This record gives sequence, structure tokens and C-alpha cells, in this order.
Amino acid sequence: MLATLLAVAVGMGVYLVHSVSWHRQDELRQRWTECRNASLLADEAASAFVDRYVALFTGVARIPAVRSHDAAASGDYFRQLEQSFPEAENIAATGKDGCFFASAKPLSVPPQCISGKEFFQRVAKGAPLAVMQPHQGPITGEMVTGVVVPLTGDSGEFNGLVGASIHFSALSARWDELAASVKPSLVVYGQSGQVNYATGPFAGLLGKAVREQAPSLLEVDAKGDFPSVRFEGLEYLAGVLESRSSGLTILALMPRQVGVLGYFRDHPETPWMVSCIAILLAMAGYLQWKHRTWERALTTSEHRFRMILEHSPAGIGVYEAVSGRCVAANRTMADLMGGTLEELRRQNFRDLASWRNSGLLALSERVLSSGEPSRMDIGMTSNFGKEVMIDCLLARIEADSVLYLLLIIADISEKTRMQEIMVQTEKMMSLGGLAAGMAHEINNPLSGILQNAQVLANRLENDTPVNRAAAFESGCELETVWSYLRRRDAYALLRGIRDSAKRAAVTVSNMLEFSRKTSGEKTFTDLNGLLDRALELSLNDYDLKKKYDFRKVLVEKDYDTSLPPVPCTANQVEQVVLNLLKNAAQAMKCCTEGVAPSRLALRTRLDGEYVRIEVEDNGPGMPEDVRKRVFEPFFSTKPPGEGTGLGLSVSYYIITSNHKGTFEVVSKPGQGTTFIIRLPLGDDGSKTTTF
Repeated sequence: MLATLLAVAVGMGVYLVHSVSWHRQDELRQRWTECRNASLLADEAASAFVDRYVALFTGVARIPAVRSHDAAASGDYFRQLEQSFPEAENIAATGKDGCFFASAKPLSVPPQCISGKEFFQRVAKGAPLAVMQPHQGPITGEMVTGVVVPLTGDSGEFNGLVGASIHFSALSARWDELAASVKPSLVVYGQSGQVNYATGPFAGLLGKAVREQAPSLLEVDAKGDFPSVRFEGLEYLAGVLESRSSGLTILALMPRQVGVLGYFRDHPETPWMVSCIAILLAMAGYLQWKHRTWERALTTSEHRFRMILEHSPAGIGVYEAVSGRCVAANRTMADLMGGTLEELRRQNFRDLASWRNSGLLALSERVLSSGEPSRMDIGMTSNFGKEVMIDCLLARIEADSVLYLLLIIADISEKTRMQEIMVQTEKMMSLGGLAAGMAHEINNPLSGILQNAQVLANRLENDTPVNRAAAFESGCELETVWSYLRRRDAYALLRGIRDSAKRAAVTVSNMLEFSRKTSGEKTFTDLNGLLDRALELSLNDYDLKKKYDFRKVLVEKDYDTSLPPVPCTANQVEQVVLNLLKNAAQAMKCCTEGVAPSRLALRTRLDGEYVRIEVEDNGPGMPEDVRKRVFEPFFSTKPPGEGTGLGLSVSYYIITSNHKGTFEVVSKPGQGTTFIIRLPLGDDGSKTTTF
């Protein structure tokens, strides 16, 4: 019943639409035919206008006085002729050189010769006549056109031309009569593009350049069999004709929009058909109401489930227990597994190596057999080869007597990594405190060594009465003691003890300075000295000494000694520089050993309102895609286990956020790497202390 009602309604609707379309096409055909006929009639009016003057001047060209270029006689004749043709602005004749020899009216406006005019050249080359394009007349200043015919000599050769400038109003009067009797509007423009005649909604274009004011009139669109143009947002049927007699372009235009009122007027049965269609559709809608209600509820439920599935931050997949085929999954699941949704839905989970190797397959089979849900953290390799740590929840579900495996996974790689980093950070903090305590304990014996070495030097090297008395009591001269000590290199050994103790004291001092907790308070700091301390710390770094000997590196210091003290948190900036030195050492160790001498350059410069620090190495450099990401958290180019990817990101935060400076990197493959730090000289408002 429902199908029958819909079929009848559709059939009646198709008939109605087809009938309206046929009516519209017929109306368009009639309108375009009127446009075409109107343009033809306009051209006929122009042709009759031109033919009248061609016949006149063909006769004038045969008059002996005109043929012989008798200026006086020709001028008198032209003035008499002008009396019979008041629409003529002027009548004149030229020789074959284009210069006027006779005119009904004086030619006070140059040029006196017209050999350069296009219409003159056309007639000189053999054209039987020429029609001048509408232009401003030189005598009256009104719009004129013109008709000229050739003068011939006794042998028929070109010997000049004769014709008249005619007021354009004489031609437009003919078109006015035509426009009053036809429906289309008329637009006429010449080769220059200026509109010379326009009626209806196009009257405002009169005297204007059509290319500037209405360029769409030049773009005729041949839609089907009815050429059209657009004007002021409306579409018009266009009958276009380029007049061969006058050289003008004539457009006859009617609106393309066809209303349906005419169709209803010509087809009185249409309202009845529309009513029948409405009744049939209402009945069909009533019959489907309950069905659509249930369908809508089902669609809403399915849409809700689909939205939850697609927007879930966890990966969700549903697999058939028997076939292993994926029947539903979201994009997060596809991203974690490494692939697209289409690829994921074509896969059988029992065939995936990543499931077998990670133990996920065995866990899935256990859940399917036991029916008990299970949750576990599993490390696996995605189809793209990416190592990920995932939190898996598996459960067996049943729908329509079919068993399915539900898998919900979440990427906890970053969480696991952060936990490892936090543990390592706690270790480093404990190690820093232990190192500080050890440094304090080492300081005491170092002080004793340095003090006793100094006392020993005073007693063995200085010529004092006390020293001489002690030597005399021992049964020898002081000079003898000095001679013995020199022969046994005792003084050199003593200096070695003092130098070694001093170096140990400097190392302990640097360790204490670097491990000391910072309060964030800025101090005016000598950056050159700060760089030296960071370099000395790197020379004593056990990890660096174990992997790369800094003694093999040529360190170039290019410091600006005139730099003013810079307000900064010295420990933080020293941490940044030490991190850069470590990175440079590892880069040169990996890629320049045995190829080129390793070179490290440290520079400081005054850069406007900033102080610039440059750390440059001659390592392998970085490609552009790596250079853009070096400051991203957790991005590292080091082998697994050797870097967290946080060093440069923390350094970037220290410089840009804590110190309001800038941090840049310049690098190209094979050309080394330069890190550029700029620290402002001005105080940014934070507390600053001067030491």
C-alpha cells in the first residue's frame, strides 16, 4: 500500500515537473527568438541608414568637379547638399593623400589630413565604402558617425574619398521606433567599447565603456540553445549580432527568469494535481510514522554509541571470537596499532605478529575461553615499528548468540617514561646531596694538606733565623739541606702536592656551587667566568671522561672582556651551558672521531640590549626536520637509554621563561651546530642581588 501511494505520487510529480520544464523551455525559446529578431531588425535599420548615404555619395563621387578636386566648386556643391540633409554635421572630400580639399564647413580643428585613420586606409585598399565608428564630432561636439566612398581617377585608381559626418541621433531615432515595438531591450556599442545606444534597464550605460561598466555583457554564455549574459546580478537572454554594414555590435536582451504563473494560467488542472500529490504524500507519511519513530530511536542509539567510540581517548576494538575479524574500531585504536581503520578492519588478530610477540594473543585466548575480563600493561611493537607501552582491558561479550572479544587499550608510554624519569630524578637529587656532603668532608683534609704544604714550603725554602738554627742543631748547614732537597726534586714534589690539592679544591668548589639549590634569585654575574666554570665541570664529569676525553677537543674561547655583568640565575644558566657541552661532546664522539679534529668554540658578545652566548661544535650537524624539534619535550636523537629528551626542552624553558631571553639553534648536515643564547641586560622586574 505504501509503495503504491508513493509510486502514484512520484509519477504525478514527475509529470508535473516535466510539464513545467517543457513550458519553461518553450517560453525561453520564444523570448530568445524575439531577441534574435530584434537584433536583426536593429541591424536592418542601421543598414538602411548606411545604404541611403552610400547611394548619395556614390553619385556625388561621379560629379566632375569632385572627381577633379575642384575645391571651390566642390565646396559650393557640398554646402547646397548640406541644406537638403540637415542631419549631416559636415560633408567633405579628400585627395589620395588624405588631406581635405573641400568641405561644406570650415575645418578649424586639426587634423586637416586623415590618412592615418582606419576607415581611410580601408577605402584606399579597395573597400567600396566605410562607416566611421561613433565619435564626438569636431564641429558640433555631438556624437556622430560617418559614411565615406572612394573617389576614382580616369583609370579607376583610388584618388581620395568623399563622405559626411552624420549626427548619430539620426540613426538612434530609427532604433527608438524599433524599441517601442519590441519587448527586448537594446544595447549598441562600437569597436571602441563605448555604449552608443541603450534602452530599458541598460539605459544607464549610455556613453560609458562597456568593458569597465558592464564587462559581463561581453561574456556570452551559450547555455543549451539560448545564449545568455549577466548584468547587475540578473541573467538575460541575448541576441547578439555584429553589424557588417555599420561595424557596431547589437545586443537584444530579455530576462531569462521564467515564472510559473503563466504555466498555472495555461494549465488549470495543475492545482488539482498538486492537491492529489499532497494527499498521497500525507497518507504515506502517516503510514510510516510509527516505523520512523522506532527507526529514529535506533539511529539515535547507534549514533550515541558511534560518537562514544570515535571520541574515546582510549583505543576500542571489537573482534569476532571465531573468525578473529575486527568488526568495529575507532581511530585511536588504529593509531596505536599502526595503520588505518580500513587496514585494521581487514586484519585477523590471530595473524598479527605484534599480538603474538607481546603476549596479547595468549591473554586474549585466555579471556575468550574463561569469560573472565583481564587487565594488564603490555609492551608491544606497532605495525610501524614503534615501541609502545599499553594498558589493556580485554573482555568477552555476546550479541545475538555470537561471541566477541572487546579490547580497550590506552597508550601509557609517556606515563611510564615520566615515572622512570621521576625515579631517575630522585636518584640524581639524592646523589647531588651525597656529592655535596662528600665535598664538604673532602674540603677539611684538603685544607689541612694545603696548609701543611705551605708551612713545609716556608720551612724548607725560606732563609730565616729559625730555619738556620734548626739546621745547625741538626749538625748541618741550611745550604746543605737546600742542596739535598734540590738534588732529590723535593721542591717539585712539594709544588705538585700544592697544585694537586688546589685543583681538587677548585673541583670541590665547583661541585658545591653546581649542586647548591637555587632560590630563583638573580645576581649580576660574569658570563665569561660562568662559561669557564661550566667547562671545568665538564672536564671533571665522570660520565664524559668515560665516554669521551675532553683533552682530545680543541676548545676555542672567544670572550668579549668588556661585557657588563648580566642579571641571571647563575646555577640555571650554568646548567644550560653544561648540557650543551655534553651534547656537543657526544655528537663529536659519535661522528667525528677519526675523521676530523674535534673543535668546540665558546663565544660571548654584546648584542644590543642583550648578551649573546654561542656554543659551536664541528659535529655532524642536524637535518632541518630534526633542528625544528630539538626543543620539544621527550624528543631525542640519542640511542635508547642514553637520553630522556628533556635536557634541551628544560634549557629552553630556563632561558626563555625564567630569563626572558632567546634560545636558537643553527645547524646543517655536515656543517656542525651552533646554539645561540641571548640574555637581556635589563632587569625584568624579578629580585636581583649584586655580589
